[in-house]
Amino acid sequence: MVILIGVLLSVFQQFVGINVALYYAPRIFESMGAAKDASMLQTIIMGFVNVVFTVVAILTVDKWGRKPLLITGSVGMAIGMFAISSLSYNEIIGISTLVFIIIYTASFMIRRRL
Repeated sequence: MVILIGVLLSVFQQFVGINVALYYAPRIFESMGAAKDASMLQTIIMGFVNVVFTVVAILTVDKWGRKPLLITGSVGMAIGMFAISSLSYNEIIGISTLVFIIIYTASFMIRRRL
């Protein structure tokens, strides 16, 4: 039963969509209208955010506990995705989209490292 739960957690983690945000970030930013150089810079920013919030999660897990970080990360991911979808629906593409992708990524890193 424990192995089944572990496997299902891994499967559900893949359904969250973080791989798309991390691996295809340059293409996402290019499709949003950023130049090639700007899209690579935005990808570097996302990598930096990834590292910083992983360290934040590692340093705060003992102080706050796993459950509050899990809830905080999940709420942040939901806010990021809802904002990105509403911006995309209204065809508002710009720096605000980058900010919400970063919020989504940071929230995932807080949630994932637990």
